[in-house]
Amino acid sequence: MKKILVIYTGGTIGMARQGSDGALVPVEFEKLYALIPELQELPAEIHFQSWEKPIDSTEMTPDHWVRLAHQIFENYAFFDGFVVLHGSDTMAFTASALSFMLRHLKKPVILTGSQLPINIIRTDGKENLLTSIEIAMLSDEKGDPLVREVCIYFEYKLYRGNRTYKHSSESFKAYKSPNYPLLGEAGLEIKIYRQNLLPSSDSPVQLSTAYESNILNISLFPGINFQWMRSALENAHHLKALILLTYGAGNAPKNPELKSLLKMMNDRKIPVINISQCKAGSVAMGKYEVSHWLLDYDVISGYDMTREAAITKAMCTLPIAKDITEFKKLFQSPLAGELTIK
Repeated sequence: MKKILVIYTGGTIGMARQGSDGALVPVEFEKLYALIPELQELPAEIHFQSWEKPIDSTEMTPDHWVRLAHQIFENYAFFDGFVVLHGSDTMAFTASALSFMLRHLKKPVILTGSQLPINIIRTDGKENLLTSIEIAMLSDEKGDPLVREVCIYFEYKLYRGNRTYKHSSESFKAYKSPNYPLLGEAGLEIKIYRQNLLPSSDSPVQLSTAYESNILNISLFPGINFQWMRSALENAHHLKALILLTYGAGNAPKNPELKSLLKMMNDRKIPVINISQCKAGSVAMGKYEVSHWLLDYDVISGYDMTREAAITKAMCTLPIAKDITEFKKLFQSPLAGELTIK
């Protein structure tokens, strides 16, 4: 019988209305367990671990990612799969971070949650949790776990975790993965699209939790004051990386102040990463004149990575890269299926 560990970190799935204003606050998971009697019918040995103080996912920090990665790693030998209950607002960040902190997985780590609390009649949380556990139980012909990567399961769809983003705060279909196909779907049967799964690695599972959070993410917009932006960054003495959310296929205006800013980043050996504001498609520096000039300043293409993957990958890559050249090589290499190089 498969052994599955469910880790409850907090989030809407485990919230209840309290107080005169009816605000949603996290509750103890033991109370949730009583609301899902179907868990006892699953042919698996299910164990639960709840964080002592469950949090809203907006409070999630890199230190929490480290804690969660350690929790999974320390239990890795004792369970066949892991389901993490997490708030939906930052779930894609956590899934991306875990994919870089837990390398060469041979078992599934599935994050899920809900848009409505589990004690609400119309909740999506019950199905999300039950099916996530069922997916974590799946085996291949050899009896090994079928899914061997960090995923997000939400509203009948299984996504690669570092390829997703939250696109709706109201719909049950809260997530999308425009640059990578689904890993699976749940209907009358659970279908796993094996050709889309991350290939298994021969290397042992590796825990790497060092991170560098002194990075900045700036989204361009028409009329942005590059002079102010450059002046502000001149005093950002601890800055380790800059992520620019650019237009279209990685385009940016040939503004003299922006050029001055990029030269300053170059002189300080601070990597500048180009991620498109578009949710679908890829950065293709050089395709247009308004992106070709960025190559002169050694701007690093993030290809088709999500913003969430780019931020967490930069955080996890900076501590292990000995210089900016190695950082660029690592950042532009697929470490956990997070990018496609075209």
